[in-house]
Amino acid sequence: MLEVCVRRGSGSSDKSTVYGKPAAVDRHGNLIPGIDFNISHHGGIVTLIGWCDVGILTPSKTVQVGIDIALAKEVGDIERINDNLQGFVDFVGDFDDFFNKKEQKDLESIVDHILLPKEYNTQATKPVVIEHGLKKFVTTLKSGQTASYEVNLVGGARNTITFDTKYIIEAKLRRFYSYWACKEAYIKLVGEGLLAEWIRDLEFCEVKSPLPIESKQSTDTEWGQCIRDIQIYLHDARVNDVHIDLRAFEQDFIIACAIKGLDASILNDLRCEHIDMKHLISHISLRL
Repeated sequence: MLEVCVRRGSGSSDKSTVYGKPAAVDRHGNLIPGIDFNISHHGGIVTLIGWCDVGILTPSKTVQVGIDIALAKEVGDIERINDNLQGFVDFVGDFDDFFNKKEQKDLESIVDHILLPKEYNTQATKPVVIEHGLKKFVTTLKSGQTASYEVNLVGGARNTITFDTKYIIEAKLRRFYSYWACKEAYIKLVGEGLLAEWIRDLEFCEVKSPLPIESKQSTDTEWGQCIRDIQIYLHDARVNDVHIDLRAFEQDFIIACAIKGLDASILNDLRCEHIDMKHLISHISLRL
């Protein structure tokens, strides 16, 4: 049986740990080739991604992984936006050390979809998802105002839905944190952290905020939509050896996984499981 410990790299000559990224080592402190993992936590949820190739004496690939979990509805975000003179524009501008001007413009001017509670749906119990005609909402900068949208009803009739612009701001925040999670996952894969000087030169294209599960009462799955056709650029050059899996978890969480060193098809084999920590702790206790 292989005994594995965890070490946070510090000054190591190995690039995977030189910035402090945790690494798997043996009892003597030597790095174990073929194992890479990363952890992220937010809002009481811990996420873990791992790669293990130790069954091969000489691992055939050098694989690195990174993960980040973000909460699309951070406490205080809406209030912070409303307090700003230019609302959401100023909110995004506060992160100019993380997002470059091109990314900021993208976040300000695109809405992927708007989620309205099910009480806005006169025909079913599902929430309303607005995915078309969104350009009219991109200039919305604050909540507390009124917006309207026409929907088609059965038989060709149309109905106008009137709603608070906070749902538009929530849609923009969901896109914001989707970008954030992608960037964090890549940075954590490398292990350099938020102090990396190249953060603003790291760009993501074709990012779309994943839709959550339809209802909190859903028992089929806790996972929502998955987005994988995301392109990565660093210093204006396409990054082809890192792939992103971006998906929704429950209603408000967004999880991004970054994988380097494997073909993009590996994402099809990426298994996401919900681990009950009580069962895990109980299992560990039995082995101690």
